[in-house]
Amino acid sequence: MKAIYRSWGIPCTGKQVYAERYRSEWLGKIQEAGVRRRAELYYQQFDALRTLRQQVRRELLTEAHKHDAWKLLRAIPFIGPIRAAVLIALMQTPHQFRIKRQLWTYSGFGIETHSSAEQRFIDGELRRAKKPVSIRGLNRNHNHDLKNLFKGAATVASVKAGPFKDFMMRW
Repeated sequence: MKAIYRSWGIPCTGKQVYAERYRSEWLGKIQEAGVRRRAELYYQQFDALRTLRQQVRRELLTEAHKHDAWKLLRAIPFIGPIRAAVLIALMQTPHQFRIKRQLWTYSGFGIETHSSAEQRFIDGELRRAKKPVSIRGLNRNHNHDLKNLFKGAATVASVKAGPFKDFMMRW
């Protein structure tokens, strides 16, 4: 929607451009009839998607309530009902991860390390090198949706008041 208004040089910031009660005002700013009709069609699509989104959200929450992990996940700060439901859907069976490092790697938070020349010949004897392992960052082969879920929760936790924000401010 905003792209249409911006393409015609009409500044639009915030969410007011999407609100139903301001639509006639916003549509009145477009002088070209064809562009105004296209904006009206986009508004109709937006309304249909909004109702579909609300219906899917209700069904997602209803399905998530059926799982035992729902209450446990909801007890974690900043994991809301939608994040908990999506987490249940993405993880499916947490038993597939024997150790927490496997979950970290699957989530995109596994640290990749690389080393070379782990052993050297010193005085004709093979010895382990004292060179430290170099850290290359986080793994790239991961579930992107799961990583976005955890990053979103961490971002909200670091911004809103609470123990996580206090910790981040000290860090």
